[in-house]
Amino acid sequence: MCKTISSTFVFIVMTLLLCAGTAGAVDKTFKKADKQIYLGASFAYNTVGGDFDADHVLANGSETILLPEIKGGAGFGLTAGVSGKFTPVFHYSAEMVFSRTTHEYEFPLLTKVDDATVMIIDFNFKGVYGAEKIQPYMLLGFSVPYINVKNAASDGTFVEDAKYSGIGVNLGAGADLYVSPRVFLNFNLMYRLQ
Repeated sequence: MCKTISSTFVFIVMTLLLCAGTAGAVDKTFKKADKQIYLGASFAYNTVGGDFDADHVLANGSETILLPEIKGGAGFGLTAGVSGKFTPVFHYSAEMVFSRTTHEYEFPLLTKVDDATVMIIDFNFKGVYGAEKIQPYMLLGFSVPYINVKNAASDGTFVEDAKYSGIGVNLGAGADLYVSPRVFLNFNLMYRLQ
């Protein structure tokens, strides 16, 4: 079992400065488009926990698989989504997000340290309170993770990359900050159980 906590930040400090500078530029009668398709890019940070703590092993017949401790790591994300309105106040978004982060891992007993790559495709549905320029939301979805741990598999003769994949459930919350009716900045925290 893998537990991942993902925080998507769009350069928080720059964004706060941008928001402070542009908040007055948005008209008081701000209205978001009724329906819109959106694309975005993000800074992603993932932590990997659960069985990936260097204390767990997997058994598969005669094989024993040691699981490394994977440390937190940063990377990027790409988002595509569609949003609409249930009512004038309550909105929705359905989106697909691809994120890729790079991590350092270690097997403390083997004194081995190397790199791991975590790639995740998320399919999320967001319920949005959309009455103001800052629009909080709750998120529910599922994810397809893929973890590649470099040079972590061996049959006693050859060493190769260890690969892990699965499926998971996403729970999260965040907010969209609209700087115009069609441009917004997104912040979210998401917990994945995979």
